[in-house]
Amino acid sequence: MEKRLGETRAVVIGAGAGGLAAAIALAARGARVRVLERNPHPGGRLTPIEARGYRFDPAEPFINYPHVLGQLFALADLRLTDFLNFIPVRPTTRLVFPDGQTLDLWRDPHLLAKEVARFSKEDARRIPKFLAEMESFASVVEDHFWGTNGRGWRGPAFLAAHPRSVRHWRKLFSPFSLEHLLRRRFTHDRVRDIFRVLAMRPGGSPRGPAALAFLAGTEIRRGLWYPEGGMQAVLESLVRVATMLGVRFVWNARVENIEVEGDRVRRVSGQGFRPLRADLVVSTADPALTTGRLLSDGEPHKKLATRYRPRKARHSGLLVMLGCSEQFEALGQPETVFVGGNPFEEARQIEKWRVAPSDPTIFVSAPSLLDPSLAPESHHVLRLFAHQPPASNRFVWNEANADAERDRMLRRVEKAGAAGITESIQEEVVMTPPDFARTYGLTDGVLFGPSFSTRRGWMARPGTSVPEIGGLYLAGADTHPGPRLSDVITGGLLVASHAASKTKS
Repeated sequence: MEKRLGETRAVVIGAGAGGLAAAIALAARGARVRVLERNPHPGGRLTPIEARGYRFDPAEPFINYPHVLGQLFALADLRLTDFLNFIPVRPTTRLVFPDGQTLDLWRDPHLLAKEVARFSKEDARRIPKFLAEMESFASVVEDHFWGTNGRGWRGPAFLAAHPRSVRHWRKLFSPFSLEHLLRRRFTHDRVRDIFRVLAMRPGGSPRGPAALAFLAGTEIRRGLWYPEGGMQAVLESLVRVATMLGVRFVWNARVENIEVEGDRVRRVSGQGFRPLRADLVVSTADPALTTGRLLSDGEPHKKLATRYRPRKARHSGLLVMLGCSEQFEALGQPETVFVGGNPFEEARQIEKWRVAPSDPTIFVSAPSLLDPSLAPESHHVLRLFAHQPPASNRFVWNEANADAERDRMLRRVEKAGAAGITESIQEEVVMTPPDFARTYGLTDGVLFGPSFSTRRGWMARPGTSVPEIGGLYLAGADTHPGPRLSDVITGGLLVASHAASKTKS
């Protein structure tokens, strides 16, 4: 039986997916929750952009683990199916290589093996075993997150409590890169590209740790799912459930200070609302921003801010959303990835040199294939995304280089078989790292949180709790367990789980 939070006064900063998930999970346990949102509406990146009959989703239109939403709604004794319906994406993704060859990814490992056999029969025999190994690996990582309530690396204590994971731990903190692992496991470069690309999608890279292979493996095994109605339907469902649980929203509220007395949070103040007493505060802002600017002054908090300041290069991206009058055969799948010439070098250019990649991998979603309501009749919506460096003194984003990168993406897609796409564009929305920073309050426009490029980088994300300050929690894409929607929802669940564990029964 879940522990209750009684009359705990909880303040959630931000009404994006992470904030809404935390608010629901806390309210379901009995907390009195207020959500402070700087905009006049909820949603963050879940908020669609509407233009001349087209509806664009800035967030990825597909979710990989719908069951986490089911876990969230179950806390309120509600069934997910009463709110949302998910359509499986089959095949999950089509990879298009620079030479025009294609490879479809399927949830069924045997169907995937048939695809891989066109390139390498030896690798095809290895695929089912490798995917099963990665699924087992993923369950150990999930045990770690839940066993520590998302507080980050707790190695020895976790191993003592979960002895079955000992055999996986050497892999988890392997000194080798993902590229090294793939070269040992598979012989054909096209097969390696499967895992390179899927590791890149959430901000990873072939230069990252070998453990990133589990992200790619589990995405294949668990697939992609489209929520009917798009991300707007997900947002509306979250807001509806939060309202049913008595969560109160304050719009146009700009938080300026999280006040601390002793070693606990006590009050939240700012513009657009009266100061609020709080026993528990959940911030979905950048962890460095939360600890560096929002906490009340004091030398200990300055040291805390230094610990949360990122020290590695991080990823952003260029997002191009198109409303088109035509559908193109080359974009006939809900998810198509145009693989760059060298994904390893692409990651190096972004992470080490912090420049725009010379031949980027382009992720193209066509959600209107599954949901025609996103566009006028006979028209289509496309979402093009390429990883890019964030705004910095090394790469200054401006209109000229944004236009150049946008044109490069369109030329690549046209060359791959979508000739005439530029002429078919009826409406267009382009978002650069400065746009992400301005619209969503993301530091330097960073979309994926801390870099995956170090051996422990992916495990070094800030945990959900700040141990030095009682009652202060972090949620959102910059924290455990990751930046995708299902990960952000899991982060909200972890906040409430940890808060409940600190409450006496």
